[in-house]
Amino acid sequence: MITDNMLKGLFPGEHTKVNTIFENADLSGQDFSGKNLYGVNFRGADLRGINLQGACLERADLTGADIRGADLRGANLRNANFTDADCSEVDFRGVYIRSTNFTNTDTCGSIGIRFTTEYI
Repeated sequence: MITDNMLKGLFPGEHTKVNTIFENADLSGQDFSGKNLYGVNFRGADLRGINLQGACLERADLTGADIRGADLRGANLRNANFTDADCSEVDFRGVYIRSTNFTNTDTCGSIGIRFTTEYI
């Protein structure tokens, strides 16, 4: 698991360093609220219970990540990729979604987001 001490220096101000990669990292329970995580690679990461409230996840790659129980209230998810992610029990209230990819994403029990399929 990545500790708070390991994360020091990654967030000068409210921004992550360019090209930050957390692929397959264990970040469960971390507090990234309000952080600018633009384009960060979270592929296959363990993000269970992570606090991403108000964070900018624009263009972030969360493919195959385990995000169960996370707090994403008010987060910017524009162009983020959640393909094959487990987003069950996630709080999505007030998120900004535009061109966000939720292909094969499990959102069972999540609040603040609802997907429908309409056939014409």
